[in-house]
Amino acid sequence: MSRHVGSKRELGVGWLLALAAVLAPAFAVRGDDAASTPDVAGWRARAEAGDAAAQVEFGRRCATGDGVAKDEAQAVGWYRKAAEQGDANGQNNLGVMYASGRGIAKDLGQAAGWYRKAAERGFARAQRNLASLYEQGTGVPKDPAQALVWYRKAAEQKDGAAAYRLAVLYAWGTGVTKDDAQAAVWYRQAGDLGVIEGDYEFALRSEAGRGVAKNDVEAVARLRKAAERGHVRAQLRLGYRYTVGLGVPRDDALALAWYRRAAEQGDAAAQHGLGLLYLTGRGATKNEVRAVAWFRRSALQGHAAGQASLGAAYASGRGLVADDVQAWMWTFLASKQVQAGAMEALDVLEARMKAADVAQAQRLARAFVAKAETPTTR
Repeated sequence: MSRHVGSKRELGVGWLLALAAVLAPAFAVRGDDAASTPDVAGWRARAEAGDAAAQVEFGRRCATGDGVAKDEAQAVGWYRKAAEQGDANGQNNLGVMYASGRGIAKDLGQAAGWYRKAAERGFARAQRNLASLYEQGTGVPKDPAQALVWYRKAAEQKDGAAAYRLAVLYAWGTGVTKDDAQAAVWYRQAGDLGVIEGDYEFALRSEAGRGVAKNDVEAVARLRKAAERGHVRAQLRLGYRYTVGLGVPRDDALALAWYRRAAEQGDAAAQHGLGLLYLTGRGATKNEVRAVAWFRRSALQGHAAGQASLGAAYASGRGLVADDVQAWMWTFLASKQVQAGAMEALDVLEARMKAADVAQAQRLARAFVAKAETPTTR
């Protein structure tokens, strides 16, 4: 009996690397007396008198609507006044406005020019912004080597986002010879400076001994730090460690707690892991209905193990009404991703199913694949 349903793209849904925060143009604001002085009229008066710092601060207020009506075009004007006086903060912020098209027509060439002026004055955020343009090839010719230069300058001034991007360049060998040791150094610094991905990536390298001495204690500490800030892959990994007792004492309750946090953020692997704990009563009272609910959420995302577990539940009637058609469909989908045991499970199902039921299950599988492969728009 043919099991061919049709081509199927990879359906697994992983937590994607969140780079927007470190690649987006970064504003800088005065941190001295701006926050402690709410006198908007005073800031405006100082700005009109030619005080560059006041021009930047009043521009920020116009850009954000802080104490004045929001007016991005006015913000651009004030930033420009400060920038033309050589104020690096104003130059960077004017570059951000050009890069984002806020208050002025978007012009990445102009953005690069203003970033460069500020970067050459040693302004870390502008150095990072300029590096990002070189990395992406926007506003300037793509030049990973120049990106590396400017990210390094910013990172050496403790700019966490720049340290993270510098680590990525070393990790991938982009614009520089691949160097796992340097990648580890900069991932560590990024994490120490509050970049959540830095902690996660350094944890992975500490686990594997890649570019740094293998250290499970460090890996767990970094995973926990990232997980507590909501990093879904760190939550998943920490949950697994507690499940098997890897680098931590085995603790099913903690495993369940971390899997749940990742599962509730939509991670398919965590949803499956959480389902297994409920199915076996590890870390919580055994609950087959709840287990199946989590298997289904995982399976619908295309997770092979989730599909296999859902298929097994339908085959056995654990947590729901037994249904061989549904069991065949989900088990077949898992088998297409070479999930262990799925082909054998199909053989068992087909031995007890009618040909018409298998045909129906094949139609359901084709429909699932077709829906999964249909592009969606927002």
